[in-house]
Amino acid sequence: ILNLSFNLVTERGYDMKKLIKSSRIYSHRGLVDGAILVDGKTIVRVMPKNQIPQNFDGEVVDYGDSRIIPGIIDVHNHGFMGWTAETVDPQEITNCAKGLASVGVTGFLSTNGKWEGVLENNAMAHEYMKEYHPGAKMLGLHMEGPFINPDRRGGFGDEGMTAPDLDTCKAYYESSKGALKYMTLAPELAGNLEIIDYLVEKGVIVGVAHSDATYAQTVEAIDRGGS
Repeated sequence: ILNLSFNLVTERGYDMKKLIKSSRIYSHRGLVDGAILVDGKTIVRVMPKNQIPQNFDGEVVDYGDSRIIPGIIDVHNHGFMGWTAETVDPQEITNCAKGLASVGVTGFLSTNGKWEGVLENNAMAHEYMKEYHPGAKMLGLHMEGPFINPDRRGGFGDEGMTAPDLDTCKAYYESSKGALKYMTLAPELAGNLEIIDYLVEKGVIVGVAHSDATYAQTVEAIDRGGS
C-alpha cells in the first residue's frame, strides 16, 4: 500500500510535478484506475486512465496494481510495534510514529491515561508537536479515562481509574497546554457532566466510553457537547 504523504518528497524537494499511476486509487468517488496529478505539495486531481496526458512534463511513477489510499488518521493509539505512547521520551514517540507510517497512518492521537508520568507526558506532547519528527504526525493527545465506569473497565486495572474530579481534569489539560484534543469518560458518574462542560469549553472532544450510561444520560451528555 502506498501512502502518498510519505512518497511525495524527493531529492529535489517539493517544487516539481509528479504523475502517480495505479489501477487501484482509492478516492471519494470510489476506486479509480488512472493517475494522481501532484504539483509540489498539492494533489491537483485524480483522473481516470483515459484522461492521463500522453506527454507529461514531470516525473511519472507507475505503481501497477498497488493500492494508493488516503492517509489514515488513528485517534486511539497507545503504542505500536513495541513502542508505548505512555512515555516521557520523545524518541519513543518518534519510533512509534515511524512504525505507524509504515502501515499508512499519517496522523495520530497519542493515547494515555492515569499513570505516574501522565503530566510529564502531556507536557512533552505539547513540545513534541511544535517540531518536525519523521513518521506519522502527532495531532494531539487522547486521554482514555481515567473518569470511567469500573463496571465497564475493559482492560483497565484499578490504578487506571479514578472518580471524576474537575481539578484533576484541569491539571491534565493545563499540563498539555492545549495538546489534549480528546477525552473518553462515563457521563453517568457524578462529576463528569461538569467535566464535559469544562472540556467542551476548551475545544476538547469528549467521547462516551467505558460507560454504563442509560439512553437518557447519554443524550444529556451529547446535549452538553459530548460525542
